[in-house]
Amino acid sequence: MEISGPGDPAPVVRSNLLPPTDPRYTDARNGELWPRADSPAIDAGERVDGVTGEVRGDGPDQGAYEYGEPVWSSGCRLAGCETRVRNDGWKATASGGADASAAVDGVQTTQWKGDAPQAAGQSLTVDLGAAKTFGRLAIDAGLDATGHPYGFSVSVSRDGDHWGTPVARVSGRSFTQDAVFEQRTARYLRIGLTRPGENPWAVNEIRLYADGPDAAATLQAERAEVVRGVEPGEAATSVLGTGDAIGFRGVRFGAGADTLTVRLASGGCGDCALRLRLDSPEGPVAATLPVRGTGGTDEWRERSVRLPRTVTGSHDVYLVATGGHRVAAVDWLTLR
Repeated sequence: MEISGPGDPAPVVRSNLLPPTDPRYTDARNGELWPRADSPAIDAGERVDGVTGEVRGDGPDQGAYEYGEPVWSSGCRLAGCETRVRNDGWKATASGGADASAAVDGVQTTQWKGDAPQAAGQSLTVDLGAAKTFGRLAIDAGLDATGHPYGFSVSVSRDGDHWGTPVARVSGRSFTQDAVFEQRTARYLRIGLTRPGENPWAVNEIRLYADGPDAAATLQAERAEVVRGVEPGEAATSVLGTGDAIGFRGVRFGAGADTLTVRLASGGCGDCALRLRLDSPEGPVAATLPVRGTGGTDEWRERSVRLPRTVTGSHDVYLVATGGHRVAAVDWLTLR
């Protein structure tokens, strides 16, 4: 991959996957950049003396994550940190009816651009596919300094027909423009220009953020806010036994989740299970995931179970072990 843009000299970014090819990450759109089993990035890196540590296979994997090892995470660990809202196939349409999918495709280097100079009333409407909760919107125009909006408003709608008063108004120009407002839950949002400009409007990526974790995103075990009877590691827990639990506060479910997926490692035991409980470690059981052995506590597998009922709104979420002294170690979980 090579990227060039405005500037003298133009910036250039190259990928170390040569020849250019799909690295087959778990979910690149949402930043889950660990390799899948068939990824060409596995064992394709170079060893560097004094830098490269122990690796699996014939060489280090290209990228931040080693396939088969626990997935580490970075970022803010403080209460109240904003988290990015999962983009699971958003669609965008320009006010003239043209497709604007490049503005929400999760690829930083693609760009939607208007076909006329900026004018008040021009807009982009984004369908999030399902209700999402968010309180900040970021518009990224990449390196195109000519395409920044001179002013815009943000409106939200649950049905795409009724919009009401804008929740935010922004003026001024910058590479990334933010609109911050009281958290709202809606399926649709509309960004409308409020001022004219001499150049067409350009958008590389639209991102949304909210307080608290998104249930559909990856809830990393080492970032659990509540830990009971078990030690959190750099990228996973130690082995949970009966009564041990990890918990996440204020998890946002939006329109709802009906499937629990957990990445775990277990030696196996007869009646072992992980129970998903809401609002407290002793709260209502939303799902029970039977734990089958994965081949040992250093062999990681993803296991899923359907929830009997869809969970909506916002809840504290707890994963509680039951059935044995050594049920499973947990790397991460998702609720989608």
